[in-house]
Amino acid sequence: MKKKIYKTVISYTILSEEPYFDMRLSDIIYNCEEGSFIGGKFMTTTINDELIGENAVKEIKELGSMPDFFMMDDDGEEIEE
Repeated sequence: MKKKIYKTVISYTILSEEPYFDMRLSDIIYNCEEGSFIGGKFMTTTINDELIGENAVKEIKELGSMPDFFMMDDDGEEIEE
Protein backbone atom coordinates (compact mmCIF):
# COMPACT_ATOMS: atom_id res chain seq x y z
CA MET A 1 0.00 0.00 0.00
CA LYS A 2 1.34 3.44 -0.95
CA LYS A 3 2.08 5.56 2.11
CA LYS A 4 0.65 9.09 2.37
CA ILE A 5 2.36 12.00 4.15
CA TYR A 6 1.46 15.68 4.37
CA LYS A 7 3.55 18.68 3.36
CA THR A 8 3.21 22.13 4.92
CA VAL A 9 5.39 25.06 3.84
CA ILE A 10 5.92 28.09 6.05
CA SER A 11 7.91 31.28 5.62
CA TYR A 12 9.37 33.66 8.17
CA THR A 13 10.92 37.03 7.40
CA ILE A 14 14.14 38.10 9.11
CA LEU A 15 16.03 41.38 8.92
CA SER A 16 19.70 41.61 9.85
CA GLU A 17 22.64 43.96 9.48
CA GLU A 18 24.78 41.21 7.95
CA PRO A 19 23.90 38.92 5.00
CA TYR A 20 22.00 35.80 5.96
CA PHE A 21 23.78 32.45 5.74
CA ASP A 22 22.23 29.00 5.91
CA MET A 23 21.54 27.99 9.52
CA ARG A 24 19.31 25.72 11.57
CA LEU A 25 15.83 26.87 12.54
CA SER A 26 16.82 26.89 16.23
CA ASP A 27 19.68 29.31 15.43
CA ILE A 28 17.29 31.62 13.58
CA ILE A 29 14.95 31.64 16.58
CA TYR A 30 17.85 32.35 18.95
CA ASN A 31 19.10 35.23 16.79
CA CYS A 32 15.60 36.74 16.64
CA GLU A 33 15.03 36.45 20.39
CA GLU A 34 18.53 37.08 21.79
CA GLY A 35 20.71 38.17 18.88
CA SER A 36 20.85 40.71 16.10
CA PHE A 37 17.92 39.61 13.92
CA ILE A 38 14.40 41.00 13.76
CA GLY A 39 11.88 38.35 12.79
CA GLY A 40 8.22 38.32 11.90
CA LYS A 41 5.60 37.80 9.21
CA PHE A 42 5.20 34.07 9.87
CA MET A 43 3.06 32.75 7.00
CA THR A 44 1.84 29.36 5.88
CA THR A 45 1.92 29.01 2.10
CA THR A 46 1.06 25.32 1.74
CA ILE A 47 -1.13 23.45 4.22
CA ASN A 48 -1.39 19.66 4.35
CA ASP A 49 -0.57 18.99 0.70
CA GLU A 50 -0.91 15.20 0.30
CA LEU A 51 2.19 13.42 -0.98
CA ILE A 52 1.71 9.77 -1.92
CA GLY A 53 4.21 7.06 -2.82
CA GLU A 54 7.15 8.08 -4.97
CA ASN A 55 6.21 11.79 -4.80
CA ALA A 56 6.52 11.56 -1.01
CA VAL A 57 9.89 9.79 -1.30
CA LYS A 58 11.19 12.51 -3.64
CA GLU A 59 10.24 15.29 -1.21
CA ILE A 60 11.70 13.41 1.77
CA LYS A 61 15.03 12.97 0.00
CA GLU A 62 15.07 16.63 -1.09
CA LEU A 63 14.98 17.52 2.62
CA GLY A 64 18.00 15.29 3.24
CA SER A 65 16.20 12.44 4.98
CA MET A 66 15.30 8.87 4.11
CA PRO A 67 11.81 7.41 3.56
CA ASP A 68 12.25 4.84 6.32
CA PHE A 69 11.75 7.72 8.78
CA PHE A 70 8.06 7.47 7.82
CA MET A 71 8.18 3.67 7.57
CA MET A 72 8.28 3.74 3.73
CA ASP A 73 10.51 2.02 1.18
CA ASP A 74 12.07 3.77 -1.82
CA ASP A 75 8.96 3.10 -3.92
CA GLY A 76 6.70 4.82 -1.38
CA GLU A 77 5.22 1.56 -0.13
CA GLU A 78 4.43 1.27 3.56
CA ILE A 79 6.89 -0.90 5.53
CA GLU A 80 5.19 -3.37 7.84
CA GLU A 81 6.79 -3.89 11.25
